[in-house]
Amino acid sequence: MKKLRVMIGLVLSVCLPVSSFAIGDAAVVAQLVINKAANSVKLEKEISELMDENSHLKALLKEGLGNYGYGNLLNSPSDLNQREWSPSSWQNALHGLAGNNPARYQQLKTLYKQNHPSLSASDYQKGASAASTKAYENQVNTNRAATVQANYAFDDIQKHLQDVHQLSQQIDKTQNTKAAMDLNNRLLAEMSYIAVQELKMQTILSEQMSETNSATLADKAEAARFNQLPVQK
Repeated sequence: MKKLRVMIGLVLSVCLPVSSFAIGDAAVVAQLVINKAANSVKLEKEISELMDENSHLKALLKEGLGNYGYGNLLNSPSDLNQREWSPSSWQNALHGLAGNNPARYQQLKTLYKQNHPSLSASDYQKGASAASTKAYENQVNTNRAATVQANYAFDDIQKHLQDVHQLSQQIDKTQNTKAAMDLNNRLLAEMSYIAVQELKMQTILSEQMSETNSATLADKAEAARFNQLPVQK
């Protein structure tokens, strides 16, 4: 402030005769210069704050860009191929067809046959009607498909647990907000895979219940036809 007053005095003494100014006029001019200097300091501060904010926004924008590879983490085409182990349709499952891991699927089918012995349709028909034989064959196929897929899904649970654990280990390694969001989305995708497996097993249970009801209806129909036979005297 002292330097500013000296500067004002020099300006007034050099540029204009002292007599041309009244004391009041000099005070007004001095105040104008002081106000302008204060406004300049304020403007410089505002510019500095805007520059800092701009740098912060650029940093945020940079964090929101980029690909950190989390989408493909434990989610490559080969990983997807392993997840598609089940048959593509329920009819394929009933016929014993496999998905993308036929060796394991056939192994589970063999284990099922060893643990669940049953008559063939031709042997069963020797002591039953055609309708009852068809219902029996459907029940055998449904139970086999459901058991095989349930065993496979149960074995697959461990793989999902390992994947979720490995993904969670990356949480503290994310570089910025974008990377953290990408990792979170990958975890959500893994949860979706698990949810699909749960839906598949619920559907299989529904198929089993439906087949059981169909077999019950077939037995009732067979009994009704038997009761309609003429009584021999």
